[in-house]
Amino acid sequence: MLIHGGQIVVSKIADSGYEAFAAAKSCEVEVDCEELEVSSPATGKWRDYTDGRLGWRVTVSGLVTNTISDKLLMAGKKVYVKIANATDADDYLTGNALVKSPKLTANKGSISQYSVVLVGCGELAQAEDVTVEI
Repeated sequence: MLIHGGQIVVSKIADSGYEAFAAAKSCEVEVDCEELEVSSPATGKWRDYTDGRLGWRVTVSGLVTNTISDKLLMAGKKVYVKIANATDADDYLTGNALVKSPKLTANKGSISQYSVVLVGCGELAQAEDVTVEI
């Protein structure tokens, strides 16, 4: 089954549970594996690598709804993030992230937009029973 872009929801934990990033138009989730070279000139002309540490980041962009301050003043804060498939309650990932680079774009004659980058702090886990630590 195909998962459409609108079915991926990025949320942060709030007082009343999970709160989706408002009016999100797009999201990008990236998991990166550090590569460590294990070859040397003595092993021949081809390089060889092994895996190193993992990292992750999420970029969310959307339309500005009620206020701009809630987006821009998140910079430097840690949030607990949930990345979910809206069509399957058991298909989600969670983790702590640092809010980096909130950005507001406002062009005359068009709807204001925001984007925010969330940089993973630790594991991005496929969760069932996860302890929230912020």
